[in-house]
Amino acid sequence: MCYTASSEDVVIKGKICSVFDLLYKEYNKEFDEFIKSNMNEKGSVAEVIIYKLLKNDILLSESKFSVIEISREYRLRDLIIDYSLFSEEEKAFINNNSRLDFLLYSKIDKTPILAIEVDGVSFHNNKLQKRRDGYKDNILETIGLPLLRLSTDGSKERSKIIDCLTTILLNT
Repeated sequence: MCYTASSEDVVIKGKICSVFDLLYKEYNKEFDEFIKSNMNEKGSVAEVIIYKLLKNDILLSESKFSVIEISREYRLRDLIIDYSLFSEEEKAFINNNSRLDFLLYSKIDKTPILAIEVDGVSFHNNKLQKRRDGYKDNILETIGLPLLRLSTDGSKERSKIIDCLTTILLNT
């Protein structure tokens, strides 16, 4: 990460790496190249970054992950069998085309194993979005599907995903 140290815009290189560093103005050239090479991908730039990390790196990096597939923009209503477990607000949220950024599932039996949400800092800082995130968190907890939230102001996304998947695979 790069940090501005003073009003003179002196850039100090941080010791923490984030896949979202590409979103900062210091990386304009790399950002433009990334956008050009991924014009056909749907979703926010942050979501495309995570999709590329998952698809082209993590799921290919170790043979134990070869049993995992990824789906983008997966509808919550396609995961729910028993609606009686949810409040009226949660039911409305589920049926209002609410989606997961990413659903990772077993290639073998199609069982969902992990949901991943990419949380843009400015977008997820308002009351309405926090309430929606709360619904989603509770719904996934109720159905027993682990959720990993990745904030665009966070770091170590690759290791967080790998650690989460490793833990899930060890417990199945």
